[in-house]
Amino acid sequence: MGLTLEEKINLILKMNTTYKEKLKKLPQNIQDILLLNVGDRIEYYIYKKNNILDSRYYLIADTLSKVYFKEIGLEELLVEITNNFKIEEPVAKKLAIDLVGMRILPIKDYLKNEDFDYFFHSLGGNMDDYEKFIIFTQEAVEKESRGEEVDINKILGIEIEVEEKNQEKKISNIEFDPKKEKIDSLKVFKTTVRPLLVSADKDILEDYNLTLLELITDDPKFKRDLEDSLYDNNEAITASKFKLVGHVTKPTIGNWLKDFIKKNGTTMFSDVVLMEYLTKTDNTKNLYTNERVLLSKLLQLYRNLKFYPSSQKGLREEDWEIIPSQEIKDKKDKRRTIGTPKTTAERNIEIMKEESKDFKDNSLEKLAIDEEIKHEKKVEELRFMATKFAEGSLERKAIEEELHKIEHNK
Repeated sequence: MGLTLEEKINLILKMNTTYKEKLKKLPQNIQDILLLNVGDRIEYYIYKKNNILDSRYYLIADTLSKVYFKEIGLEELLVEITNNFKIEEPVAKKLAIDLVGMRILPIKDYLKNEDFDYFFHSLGGNMDDYEKFIIFTQEAVEKESRGEEVDINKILGIEIEVEEKNQEKKISNIEFDPKKEKIDSLKVFKTTVRPLLVSADKDILEDYNLTLLELITDDPKFKRDLEDSLYDNNEAITASKFKLVGHVTKPTIGNWLKDFIKKNGTTMFSDVVLMEYLTKTDNTKNLYTNERVLLSKLLQLYRNLKFYPSSQKGLREEDWEIIPSQEIKDKKDKRRTIGTPKTTAERNIEIMKEESKDFKDNSLEKLAIDEEIKHEKKVEELRFMATKFAEGSLERKAIEEELHKIEHNK
């Protein structure tokens, strides 16, 4: 089956805002080295070379990132690897030497406080064996920046393609453990649903959904257990004031589901019912657009799970899902808007900014123009956000509803 549910969650979390913020703080040349495409293949090779034959090779990248972010030093690396992989110290030493030599030595100048000579000597390695990776990494960065392929066979001294096929075969034969998968997934649904709702990684979600569908198809009781875990989930997904049965409380996943059920019951509901709730109830009318989209995904997840398999009626079997994986349009697409083109909006804002110069600060006229500019920017932001979702999707409908409300309450 590949990665467990818990491990798939870790992959998603690795891509979250915190990781991206840390990445931005690195110098550009260090970012380029950490994010090398060929770097992933080298890390995969390191994992295989040291005969760690399970599916957790992604932990190599996590450990590497901690060194780049200076969250751990070379002296702590061996302990980190030993604890993460639960392997004996001799194996951990070899893995640590390879990881430092192939992926960390190239940023030696950046990690100027680290003693690389002592690290290799203390673990029984030879830094000279890895000096070639410094030049190789520089060349790889330059080639990838030009869109060129980087050949790692020569630098590693093996035919990597053949090895990869053999390794993938070994990983694919790892026994699937339903009991462990169920324990992991109950924990996920109780504590870590939000990252799944905000993730745009469709491939990871598809794999995640396949595992979930297999588990709940084989065990209907487990489906109810997952549902109960959702009701107990205390992750907050909105920030606006929230009331449940007339009392102000936290806008958690569990409380949002309780509010929806209180208003709409526990029977299968349509997209029309969902849209009514998303836009016309006391708790939803003041939501920000991104909060409304997040809530839409939560309620789709709830519907997919609670009413499975009826919730999948009319869909091709390959499109069945529990966690909604709304596909986002390519960022390279040109910005399009609903209604008025963006260029017109920009011109309107420019004109208003020019007009405001004729009035004194804090004058009624200037304040009125500033308010109009703020309104125009908000409308344009919603128009652009809507283009990120497919026509007819619940997310797009929710944004269009918000846009309509703003434009008519001007």
